[in-house]
Amino acid sequence: MSPSRSGSALLLTLLLSALATKVALPAQDDGFTQAMERYRAMRERPSLNRRIEGRRLLVQTGDPRVLEVLRADYDDPGEPEEMVRSVILTELADFWRGEPITSVWRQWRSTRAEKGDAWLWYRALCVEGVGAAGSWREIFAERLPTELRAVVLSAAAFAPDGPTLDEATLALISSTIERLPTRSYERALILEGLAGLFEKRGKELDARQRAVLRGLASEMGDRNTSQRTRIVLARTLGRDDIGPDAAGWLELLADVPTEELELAYAKRRAKSIPGFFGIPQHGGSIAYVIDASDSMLEPLTPRELDEMQPLTGAGRKSGARDAGPKRVDAAERAVDWSKVKNRFDAATELLKLALRRLSREQRFTVVIFGDQAEYLPATHGLVEASEDNVRKVCEQIDAIEPQPDRAINRHRPHGVLRGDTNLHGGMLLAFRAGQVKKTRAVKPSDDKPAHRSSNGPPKEAKAQPEPAWVPLDERGVDTIYLLSDGAPSADNWNGTDTNDGSIVQDPETKQQSERTGTVVYPGPFAWPPYLVPDLRRLNLLQRSAIHCIGLGEADFTLLEKIAAVGHGQVIKIGR
Repeated sequence: MSPSRSGSALLLTLLLSALATKVALPAQDDGFTQAMERYRAMRERPSLNRRIEGRRLLVQTGDPRVLEVLRADYDDPGEPEEMVRSVILTELADFWRGEPITSVWRQWRSTRAEKGDAWLWYRALCVEGVGAAGSWREIFAERLPTELRAVVLSAAAFAPDGPTLDEATLALISSTIERLPTRSYERALILEGLAGLFEKRGKELDARQRAVLRGLASEMGDRNTSQRTRIVLARTLGRDDIGPDAAGWLELLADVPTEELELAYAKRRAKSIPGFFGIPQHGGSIAYVIDASDSMLEPLTPRELDEMQPLTGAGRKSGARDAGPKRVDAAERAVDWSKVKNRFDAATELLKLALRRLSREQRFTVVIFGDQAEYLPATHGLVEASEDNVRKVCEQIDAIEPQPDRAINRHRPHGVLRGDTNLHGGMLLAFRAGQVKKTRAVKPSDDKPAHRSSNGPPKEAKAQPEPAWVPLDERGVDTIYLLSDGAPSADNWNGTDTNDGSIVQDPETKQQSERTGTVVYPGPFAWPPYLVPDLRRLNLLQRSAIHCIGLGEADFTLLEKIAAVGHGQVIKIGR
């Protein structure tokens, strides 16, 4: 990392504490008026962070007039359009202090019934409570884009106990299965949405419900159903170990003694090969998202090293946790634990182990994130897990070297790697891995912060436009593995602005410095209350499994929320 990048890290503000602090507005009637004045002033700020803060203050008044103001912002969001709209919906749905006005949400979504408004529809339908009320069936029957019909199914499944599987719902499911779209993409959206209606049901189904579920499972064997959709259906219905073949599901739903079936599936699970950090790799297309921030150079503690080795089966020590198969294959023997000194060493060694275990039928990509997020050069998008591709990726991983010169940044005692923790940027590339072909990562603003106090106005931070994504595979990855050792501290929309506080702090080490004239403010997705909803948005129709591995000081609460978005597992090392 260059000295200028290091200086940029030191000048990031105390964003998390500032955002988490509720701003006390006057209790009198002019609270909305004062908030509106503040909102207008903040709209002119150069950084996206400051502009969002002004809107959030307005939302916290709970005044009904706010809804029209933010609807207008949604119609004309500016750049980056997709991300600003995501933030607006989070502010209204999650930060809103007034009573939910369901009629306004209903009218809002009805005026924007395009597939690009899928997240607006989902948030509106959840506010309206269509799942619990059962009104989703009438909405689903309307003439809507397939994406919005799939969103209606997702909103129905969002109800606390899932939708009521009464006769009307079962009849709708059966009739929908009989008239599935012929296009692969549309067929996938509807099939996966229908499966979500059964997601919280477990084994407590009556004869009629089981019959309808059998009809849904039989579609897994249809030649028009993609392998990716079969994998998603198996996960949604709760049995990865059965696999994406229709025969196993039809067997499970048949009148066969449960004990016999469970024994057969237990034997199948025992034969599965563990994947990244011991989590089975049931997916057909996988993204590995690896933290390369400077804190990943922190040396491993003996406890952390002891907890990792059993996850692979290699280097098992006496007294170590028995978490994983006891057999050791050639890939495990290739892990040289004597060279594993820090967190990044561990991440890359276990990543190479996971890649060597992939079958040729699987595809994968590797994303590295620090200040910026980027694909490894050998994995722009999804590539076949051939021996040659795996070898190239392993070589590129090994070529990533830290800069040990402590003089570059006195707050980085173990050297520098790729800077701060742009977790959202890494996940964004993972979700878009199926949409890229010779593309580039989205980069933060090129504007640099002042390294000392400045008497002049801050340099304008230009919002970064979205890159030109080239369609390659409509659905993208079905599995994401995220590894990180810290809380997010950056995103793709960092921006230079006047420092409103008295101190700044290094986001990686938390070292504080006195205020300067201008600082770099991280964008909204460096803050979990914006980050998690946006990952849910990205995964709304993609339905990827998301597994998280946390090391050291990782925000395990955040990782649990991210894994919940993809119904995945969480591995905690060194907590």
